[in-house]
Amino acid sequence: KSKYGDILIGLDPKGREIKMSDAGNLMSNMLRTYDSYATAMNNAVESEKRHNMVDTYYMNAAGQYAKTLKDYSNKVKAKNYAW
Repeated sequence: KSKYGDILIGLDPKGREIKMSDAGNLMSNMLRTYDSYATAMNNAVESEKRHNMVDTYYMNAAGQYAKTLKDYSNKVKAKNYAW
């Protein structure tokens, strides 16, 4: 436990305490971003069906969400998500 009574997971590379709430916030952000990614991909498929061409707007948005998910994943591996 931290000095304030929070449940600790460990320390990040900078020595900051990683609390259970930090992990919860990161997971929430990851799930929200994944939802946005899945929506953008579905919109791209639907747009292609309607217009017979790939809509770059949705594909670019999906790419950005995918990059954000990769960044979040790297934070988990490096234990670099303390607030």
